[in-house]
Amino acid sequence: MVESILFFLAGAAVAGLLALMLVPALNARAERLYRRRMEAQLPRSPGEFIAAKDAVRAEMAAQAARTEIAYARLRDELVAERVGRADEQLQLRAIAAERQAHAVARAELEERLEAARADVRNLKEQLAQAEVNRRDLERQLSRHDSEAKARTSAVESQAEEMRQALTEAEERIAALSTAMQDFLREGDGAPLGAPRVDVAPAGDPETAAPRAVPAPVSMEASRLREAVLRLRAFNAERQRPGDAEP
Repeated sequence: MVESILFFLAGAAVAGLLALMLVPALNARAERLYRRRMEAQLPRSPGEFIAAKDAVRAEMAAQAARTEIAYARLRDELVAERVGRADEQLQLRAIAAERQAHAVARAELEERLEAARADVRNLKEQLAQAEVNRRDLERQLSRHDSEAKARTSAVESQAEEMRQALTEAEERIAALSTAMQDFLREGDGAPLGAPRVDVAPAGDPETAAPRAVPAPVSMEASRLREAVLRLRAFNAERQRPGDAEP
């Protein structure tokens, strides 16, 4: 163990001595190489120095030009980006305004839709009520038609009866007129105690003597004439609506 440590220390000492011996030679070699490299880089004459300085200036000018070009490009890009952002903001504002207008229009359309729905509901209710009224009117019309038909049939039957009565009255008037004429031609044929009506003969109404006609016959004739007149007036009034309908 001790021997190995002693061998290690002896080796380290020998290596240190060899390094101390080789360090000056290595340092000189490094100095020579560095000097050569610096001499190759640095100009050796004033012309080379001026040329190197001009080259540096040219390189700096080129670099400055490239920097200015890059700056101008970046500035243009920045301006374009700002313009694009401004356009985007304008578009966003336009979109926001359009959305607001759409919201307002949607609200108005919803209100109009609700009003239209209410109108539709009202129309449906009115339609239902109109349907009910139509059915009621149809029932009333059918009832009125039946009543009108019944009244028409009654009026027609009454008119037929009145026509028959008129015909009978005209026949009775004709018979009474014939009887009166026969009576007037035959002379005074009235029974005793009957009231008389003086009637002038047809020959000379101013000078002829009055002749008596039985009062019952005259009264019956008057009643028949009045009945005939009433029947004719009724027929005329009944025919007026029929004449006015066409």
